[in-house]
Amino acid sequence: GDLKRRLTALENRPAPEAKAESPYSEFQEGYIARENFNFVPNAGTPGTVSFPTPFSRRPDIFVACLDLQSGSPRFQYIQNLTESGFDIGTNYGANLKGVWYRAAILKSK
Repeated sequence: GDLKRRLTALENRPAPEAKAESPYSEFQEGYIARENFNFVPNAGTPGTVSFPTPFSRRPDIFVACLDLQSGSPRFQYIQNLTESGFDIGTNYGANLKGVWYRAAILKSK
């Protein structure tokens, strides 16, 4: 009955369209843990976090969020983006556990 009709419809549906082409010529996203910072986070003193692979130039798109674990509000400092990384800091370095990031360079038109 109904189940057979639904199975037949699923089996006969067209193949999904090909994935849309990426608008990015370079793209990276991930999480960098505190152990991989190559600096000890201190209050109010930013340190540079490196991308796993440097970009060919400064990314067009960049988003980052610090992984702060605290019962109190903490400031996030995210600045000085370059092709090789960016600076991060907080007002209480002991609470900084890592950073999530997404960065990309748009394809030229």
